[in-house]
Amino acid sequence: MSKIPNFRNFRNEEETIMKGTLKQTVNKFIFLFVVPLNILLIITNSFFMFSTYRQTKISTENMVNYFLDDIDSRLSTISFFLIKNGTEDPAFQSIAFDYAGKDYALEKIHLYQNLNSKIDLCQEIAYLFMFHSENNEMVIIPSSEYVSHGSYQAKETLCEMLKNPEQSLNASWTLITLQDQQFLLRLFKCNSTYLGVCVPTDTMIQKLENYSFSNTAVTIAPTGTFTAKDSLLDFFLLQHFQITADSSTGDFSVFLSADIPLQNYIIIVLCWFTTFFSLCLLSLIPIANTYLQRNILNPILIFIEHMDSIRDNDFSSELTENMGSMEMDHMAASFNTMIHRIQTMKIELYEKELQRTQLDLQCLQLQLSPHFFINTLNTIYFLSINEENLQLQSLTLEFMEYFRAVFKSSSSLIPLRKELEQCSHYISIQQVQKAQKPQVYFNIPDSLTDCMIPPLTILTFLENSIKYAHEQLKLLKLNVSAMLQQEDASYYLILTIKDNGVGFPDSLLQDIENYTPPFSIGNEHIGLKNLLSRFYYFYDGNAFIHLCNPKTGGACAEVKIPIEL
Repeated sequence: MSKIPNFRNFRNEEETIMKGTLKQTVNKFIFLFVVPLNILLIITNSFFMFSTYRQTKISTENMVNYFLDDIDSRLSTISFFLIKNGTEDPAFQSIAFDYAGKDYALEKIHLYQNLNSKIDLCQEIAYLFMFHSENNEMVIIPSSEYVSHGSYQAKETLCEMLKNPEQSLNASWTLITLQDQQFLLRLFKCNSTYLGVCVPTDTMIQKLENYSFSNTAVTIAPTGTFTAKDSLLDFFLLQHFQITADSSTGDFSVFLSADIPLQNYIIIVLCWFTTFFSLCLLSLIPIANTYLQRNILNPILIFIEHMDSIRDNDFSSELTENMGSMEMDHMAASFNTMIHRIQTMKIELYEKELQRTQLDLQCLQLQLSPHFFINTLNTIYFLSINEENLQLQSLTLEFMEYFRAVFKSSSSLIPLRKELEQCSHYISIQQVQKAQKPQVYFNIPDSLTDCMIPPLTILTFLENSIKYAHEQLKLLKLNVSAMLQQEDASYYLILTIKDNGVGFPDSLLQDIENYTPPFSIGNEHIGLKNLLSRFYYFYDGNAFIHLCNPKTGGACAEVKIPIEL
């Protein structure tokens, strides 16, 4: 038995064409599906990562702006508190407009008492003070929380600052440093006298520092000190961000530097991993394509060629069992085993199919008999009761001849003259049974009587007409004709059976139109449906039966049977 050469040395024109087709299919799949899908995945992941990062940053910016608005609101309240005391406190007004005179010391005491009683009304205030620039004197009142800190150093720093004040000190809140701690300073000036307040920045940003960020740094600094600009590493890792928000009440800004929340960063890391995996997959496509070509496509081509040979009934060659991989070697061995088994079983299956077909045909032929058999016995019974002996003898002889032909018709085909003899016996029996005797006219050339046809081909239509049309007519007439037709190199026997009855039911014509073998027998028109099934077995689609109801009335059946001359 010849062997197929190893696929590594398998080179011929047909394989090259097939390989090109398979390779093009694989490449189309890769470049039209795998590559776009991975690119889309990379773009989607990148968009999702940057969207998550951007959304987190925007949410944090909104939060920082919210807290800054809250700080500005509290500072505005303190500014109102400061201005109200500066304009309404009589002691401060007396000192500012030099009304005190000799009572200056007493007015300072009154001012101290007034401010000391009001400082705790605003919890954010650390120091409340009055400074007279001409006398270079300051009255400072610490809040209850800052009493223990000592106010001497804060007083000295404020005095030095206010001796030569900057113009911006009167305009808005200003950031200063007292005792190594940041404060926001606000002044109200009346002539040469200042009324001021110091608010620690720690109390302002405490809520923001307690927000659930990791690696968080919150700073209040003069405007323009910090710029929120992410580094190149932060841009790629999308882990850290910086936010700056300017105050509307003073010359300072809030600067926040923090890491992305863990739950959001986990999503970004997963997207990074998926993107990296997609990039790796794209880079591995050429390697995978080479491996696929060598270990899968080439062996498949050899399988295809051998299956084409099997399709052409060529079982002479076997696959080599060195196909490049363990799985393909196993498939080749199994394929060879399958070929051997197919060769062994092919003849057995063919013979069994022939036997089964022959049995089916015999069953279909005999299925016509019971109904007619019972009716004939019933007729014989009534003839015997009426003592019509001559008719009884004639009917019995016709009945015997009819069923002798039926039971002897075990072959697949019989001569047309045998079929006509059986029809004659059947008509004779029917003429005895029926009061209105059916008339049958045969127009059959003698040259065609030896043509071989399936048993009961004509008789089926005669019986159908007599059974369904005779009761509705006074006189049933049937015409049976035959002719020879040539189509190319083939010859066909055309049998036509017509009657003057009521025609075929529409349901039967619809069933015949939608006929798909094998036919479902059912309870009506058993003979016609049996004939269709037998034609299917006999001729395998090369014979035709056409039923119709002509416009002139009645029913018409045309049978087209291939014959050999």
